[in-house]
Amino acid sequence: MKFCKSAIIFAAVFAAACANSNTANKLANAPTNTAQSQTNTAKVDELAASREIYSQKCVRCHQENGAGGKIQIEDVELRVPTLRDAEEEDTDADYIRRIERGATGKMPAFKGKLTDEEIKNLVRYIRRDFQGK
Repeated sequence: MKFCKSAIIFAAVFAAACANSNTANKLANAPTNTAQSQTNTAKVDELAASREIYSQKCVRCHQENGAGGKIQIEDVELRVPTLRDAEEEDTDADYIRRIERGATGKMPAFKGKLTDEEIKNLVRYIRRDFQGK
């Protein structure tokens, strides 16, 4: 009888210890999950800033979805290129150069109006959100 009681007590203590071990493991992993969550939030915030720049500076011509197309600005019809389908030879440096220098009579130059970092992040936003890269 004493043996049965001891076995039952041992089993209960063992089960409780295992349950606490799982809780401890979850708590030990919590800082990693929190750090990972903060990293994901930072990426979202970075894209949010670039999305805001796009909506302020680019959406008028390139449209909300980056499709471009025919637009009318001050009695002038423009054919704005799409940002959705990049040419194979278009590098990030090509995009940066176009944003910085603009296009004669069409796209304004943004060098000096946006920081180098803002321009790079804008290209990253275009690549990710419109081109899926």
